[in-house]
Amino acid sequence: VFLATWPVVHIAPAAAGAGVAEVMAYLNGVHMPKIFNLKTLVVKFVSCAAAVGVGLPVGPEGPMIHMGALIGSGLSQGTSMTLGFSTGLFERFRNPRDQRDFVTAGAAIGVAVAFNAPIGGLLFAFEEVASFFSTSLGWQTFVGCMLGVFMLNLCRSLQTTLSGGTFGLFDGDASTVFYEVRQVVSNHVAAVAPAAVIGAACGLAAVVFTIANLKCSRLRSRIIGSDPRRRMAEPLIIALIFVTASMLLPQFAPCIQPSCVNQQNSKDPICEAGATATSGVTAEAGLLGEHYTCRPLYNPSGGPKLIQPYNPLAILLDVPGDDAIRHLLTRGTHLQFRFAPLAAMLAVYF
Repeated sequence: VFLATWPVVHIAPAAAGAGVAEVMAYLNGVHMPKIFNLKTLVVKFVSCAAAVGVGLPVGPEGPMIHMGALIGSGLSQGTSMTLGFSTGLFERFRNPRDQRDFVTAGAAIGVAVAFNAPIGGLLFAFEEVASFFSTSLGWQTFVGCMLGVFMLNLCRSLQTTLSGGTFGLFDGDASTVFYEVRQVVSNHVAAVAPAAVIGAACGLAAVVFTIANLKCSRLRSRIIGSDPRRRMAEPLIIALIFVTASMLLPQFAPCIQPSCVNQQNSKDPICEAGATATSGVTAEAGLLGEHYTCRPLYNPSGGPKLIQPYNPLAILLDVPGDDAIRHLLTRGTHLQFRFAPLAAMLAVYF
């Protein structure tokens, strides 16, 4: 946490935060000093890697948008004010319009790589970031997003070769599919009505969340201000509170004993003797590895049982953010996680 905080406070304050607002402000005509500085890029990378690596409730998506825009801005100019040199390349792009286009493409590629979604990166740049967009820029941005995602998965494939994998095979950890759905879900037109109600409720909740977030941000600005000591202490205190809550709250969460388990490559769930998928909780196989306060069960022969109890709150708080999202978006989440653990997780993350 100290490594994630000290460089931002003392070396590159422009690297603070996600950086998405700064990129959007620049693309809409607002000059933001030092947001596309080489020093900002290095500090942003180190700080983001350290914060995500220690397990804080943050993600690399926003910083990757900023870093993509940083790289796009720097490559288009072929110069570095920080290092004080010029490569003599790309002189035809050294104008505000082309630099803005490269920043737009870089931000889109950052989104595409963060979410493994090239079309999502293009739509993000088109709908959310850029005020000036052309057909040619759209095609160029899309090609850049495709190449970025391809290189990401190629690097993941290269990483799997260290553990005996095959280079160039996009499978397992190097798969191009993050959230694969293998279950057949039946739908009915009557489901549109409750879905509309849930959508409206989530919209109202988003309004309340935004208002509360703005009030918290103003309060934070008044308390912390520009004092470097307070800016250093803030993430350390937050990390201490988060880690303490993540370790203590699961102690009070009851264990859940599923009756069936969904295996990754199995079409039908595997159930205990006499149980069916509709008679109790059907858990995903990934939930059963976190016993925490739950006592593991063993067969009469001495081996561990396939279906084990799990602590729902420990699974949500003591795993990486991607795994927590997968658990929350699985089929039957309302059965696998009670409302109390979900409310506790919301309070901790907020």
